Amino acid sequence: MFWSILSLLVAGQGIASAQAMVENALGAGRAATTAAPMKGIGGALNNLEKTLNKSLNSSEPAPATSTVETVRVTPPVVTMAVIHYDEPKLIETGMVYPDLLKRFGPATLAITTGLTTKTLSYLSREGTFQVELIDEKVTSIIKIN
Repeated sequence: MFWSILSLLVAGQGIASAQAMVENALGAGRAATTAAPMKGIGGALNNLEKTLNKSLNSSEPAPATSTVETVRVTPPVVTMAVIHYDEPKLIETGMVYPDLLKRFGPATLAITTGLTTKTLSYLSREGTFQVELIDEKVTSIIKIN
């Protein structure tokens, strides 16, 4: 039994030694392939530095500069047309929705209450007017406040 264990240890030592040599060779090859490109980069940076120093120290005159005249342009004044709508107190029952929009403008608040019914709210100096529409016709006007 002792001799069999000893022979296994001796044989295993040779296998481990061979594996170590292969890994060492692979590592050396990897180091050689990564170091070579770095030398090229270093040389390129040295050449760049020399070129920049040469151009900065040259005695050539600086290029002529041109002057730019500044012109101030004022944009045209755009005036918005102010639309004045009628007072909501003039809304009458029976008016159709397109005429209502044309005379009184869009409502402050519009709620669709059914398939063909709407409730519109218009603000005025005199208070809030609630307008009920059925089939796009004014059916009632209620002053709130």
